[in-house]
Amino acid sequence: MRNVLYIVPSDYDSLEKKGVLNLILERDEGAFFDNILTLHPFTKNNKTIDLRDNNRVVEYGWKSKITFLNKFLVTKVFGTLTILFKLAFIFKQKKISIIRATDPYYMGLIGLYYSKLFNIPLLVSIHSDYDKRYELDKNGSFTILGSRMLAKKLEKFILKKCDLIIPIRKHMKKDIINEYNIDENKIKIFPHGIDFKKILNVKEMDIHKMFDLDKTKKIISFVGRVTKENYIDDIIYIVKKLSIMRSDFIFLIVGDGKDLEYMKNLVNNNNLDNCVKFIGFQDHNVVINVRKQSTVSLCLMAGFSLIEACACARPVISYDVEWHHELVKSAQTGFLVKEHDVDDVVSKLIFLLDNPELSGEYGKNAYLLANKAHNITNTTKIKQEIYLGVING
Repeated sequence: MRNVLYIVPSDYDSLEKKGVLNLILERDEGAFFDNILTLHPFTKNNKTIDLRDNNRVVEYGWKSKITFLNKFLVTKVFGTLTILFKLAFIFKQKKISIIRATDPYYMGLIGLYYSKLFNIPLLVSIHSDYDKRYELDKNGSFTILGSRMLAKKLEKFILKKCDLIIPIRKHMKKDIINEYNIDENKIKIFPHGIDFKKILNVKEMDIHKMFDLDKTKKIISFVGRVTKENYIDDIIYIVKKLSIMRSDFIFLIVGDGKDLEYMKNLVNNNNLDNCVKFIGFQDHNVVINVRKQSTVSLCLMAGFSLIEACACARPVISYDVEWHHELVKSAQTGFLVKEHDVDDVVSKLIFLLDNPELSGEYGKNAYLLANKAHNITNTTKIKQEIYLGVING
């Protein structure tokens, strides 16, 4: 029997809302492991998922009524210690084959503890360029006592001690090797996968009608977390400049995030309410329809959302940072623009708005490139081969 334990910082309900659980259950891990358990060390409740029991949710952990006095002491400290103690029994009961930590910080530290205690392989995920995220938003990246330097020391310790490092993108591997002098054989690319057939078969909805948008206006969309690390200040400046030049568009913002109110205030203060529409967090089918019906997707900073935008066969505009160059090819799949060059972004938006035939061609190219690199069939095979290699030693 092959069982995996995920150690993740988000609570169960949050993961379910964001669709992360479906990614786990329906795709790579769901097809390979007999049981998947999830542990959320710093949240009130912890639940496990048993795939071979009709996806029954079994709850483990510490429950307590959150009040001002016990919010930290009981929930964060005693609650976490209780969960860690109970987890030892779960390991014996479920016979865990692999531990997966979703970051090389606190989740990695907890995973490393159990990995050494029970002699179980630990795989540590790298999901983004954490230094870049810290540069963009000091409150939105990993720190220890507010220090990025201390966090990096922990990162180095975890990456040196774990059994396998699984970054989701190619460029991360080179950075890890160069910064921490880690053997490249200890690093395996663990790419995101998308079921392109499901995207093609999503039921069509009229987004203009659904959200009361002017049918004469073309949609420019941003889909993702509304946080400063996604360049929301730049986005507002871009929309403002574009609105001065033309009025035939609506900028649709899909998603939620800690800086949502900040962005709404920016829109209001810049008198952009007539050309910006916030529609909040939406069902995945709605998201796909928004992407498909957009003239262009604005993905200045993006991870999985960039893959999905390309998979919907519409052109994309991204900043030339992190991994974006892997999917965004200027004048082929959209445009790759120098970071913070908002004037160039505006010019590229105007070009795509005014050239629907080329926009359609770029979108088709984006679909083909994303399909080649991130088709779920191929990525599942890659991931399962990695898992087998770890389990078989």
